[in-house]
Amino acid sequence: MATVERAEVGSRAFTGVVVARTQSDLGFRVAGKVLERRVETGQSVKRGQLLLRPIRLI
Repeated sequence: MATVERAEVGSRAFTGVVVARTQSDLGFRVAGKVLERRVETGQSVKRGQLLLRPIRLI
């Protein structure tokens, strides 16, 4: 059997850049402005899910 002892742990600092694993470019079929954003930054979404609600400008 061994006795557990508390040890001092040093700190470390690292520099870097965090990037998304997957990015997507968005394209729109109609011209207009965004009336409502239905998802938040970082939120997971599913294929076909409505992301924005547009105001249609004709």
